[in-house]
Parts: sequence; structure tokens; C-alpha cells
Amino acid sequence: MHLFDAKETKMLSELIRNPRSSDNKIASRAKLPVATVNRKRKELEQKGILTYFAHVNNWKDGTQVFSARQMYMIKLRYGITRKQFLDAFYQPGELTPLFLKHVVSSDLGEMNGQLVFIITVESRIDTDILEIFNAEIAPMLDRHFGKGSIQESISLPLTQSLTMLHNYNKFNLDSGKIRDNWPNDKVFVQ
Repeated sequence: MHLFDAKETKMLSELIRNPRSSDNKIASRAKLPVATVNRKRKELEQKGILTYFAHVNNWKDGTQVFSARQMYMIKLRYGITRKQFLDAFYQPGELTPLFLKHVVSSDLGEMNGQLVFIITVESRIDTDILEIFNAEIAPMLDRHFGKGSIQESISLPLTQSLTMLHNYNKFNLDSGKIRDNWPNDKVFVQ
């Protein structure tokens, strides 16, 4: 477990507010030496604690390319292990363009001793999501784990995105970053 020291907490708070900030700007706002910010940022990146990515909002309140989103909880049959799933799922050939286009997020969970594949799928219209599930996702699972690999699936239509990654919501974002007047005690760094 890595516990953040006071300098790391200040630095990370600034990065969460604006991931595009330079080390110089972070140092100035956090009142830290630039060399410290540079060194600590590199250490956290190398340890896999700090990562960056861009989020393109294709949903109703973004580009509006997709207007429907559903979360599927797919309970796999007994005997399918986490290792088997990860070994099968992380094959470059399995990440089809359709899968990459429509799956917003995916996680693994557990329910009563069985592996659960949790995915959020988005598409232009909600009826397309059923087709994506039955034409792409279910056959992929059957290909890897045999016919009948899905014991049960639950689909939940999602209607509103609220918070992402602890800190980001529609109330505190402005021009791709957290508003300058957003209180520091409302930025989570742990």
C-alpha cells in the first residue's frame, strides 16, 4: 500500500484539477519545488499509481453519437476462473472494432462464488444494445468458455451519468478540467 505524503497529496490534487498542467504550474499552485513535482510525478507514473487518459463524451450530454447506455451483469457458469477469463479476454484479436466502439467500461466481480463480467455498453438506440450483446458479447464468451457459459444476465438501462473517477461530475467541470473555484476539500486524494 502506498500512502501519499503531504507533497504528493498537493501535487495530485492539482493534477486531478487539471491533468494537462505542467510541472511548473503544479509547483507554483502547490507551493512545491519544480524538481520535487517532477521526481514525484515520475515515481508515481512508474509505479502505475498515476495514469492519464482522455475521455470523449459520446453520450447525450456530449457529442450525442450514442443516446442509449446499459450496464450488463453477466453471471458466468461455475468453474470459470478469473485467470481463465483474463487470459482469454486480453487477446488482441478479441477486442473487435465493434467491442471497442460500444463497450464504455468493463469490470470483473463475484456473486455467490461465481465470476460476473460487468460491462457498460452504449449505442445510438437502445434496441441496438440487445443486438450487440447477442451478436458480439455472448458469442465471444461461448467461444472461450463453451456453449452455455452465461448462466444469467441482468441488463440495467442507465439514464444519467453522475460521477466518474471520484472527482469528476457535470457540476465541477469547465473546459475539460475542474473549475478553479471548486473547493480543495471536494477533491479526493487518498
